[in-house]
Amino acid sequence: MHRYHLPFVFALLFCANAAFSQKDKSAERAVKANINRFFEGMEKGDTAMLRSTCTDGIILQSYGADKSGKLQLETEDFDDFVKFIGLATQNKFKE
Repeated sequence: MHRYHLPFVFALLFCANAAFSQKDKSAERAVKANINRFFEGMEKGDTAMLRSTCTDGIILQSYGADKSGKLQLETEDFDDFVKFIGLATQNKFKE
């Protein structure tokens, strides 16, 4: 009688794996949508949209070479970044 339980267990494991896979895809779509809104806010100069995509205490950092070629990590103030994006310009930001 125990051998009849084995296919049921495999079917249950398969269904559970499929359910977790769907949750992962849903979370991935939500993250992608948030990233797209971030860049849409940049392109439109919409600071409210831009801020709505980020958490409090966001840290903007970039890693690159300075003029002498030395690699450095730079930290930028998010509020300064948002102010810059909100400035009226003729050229829209297109990332």
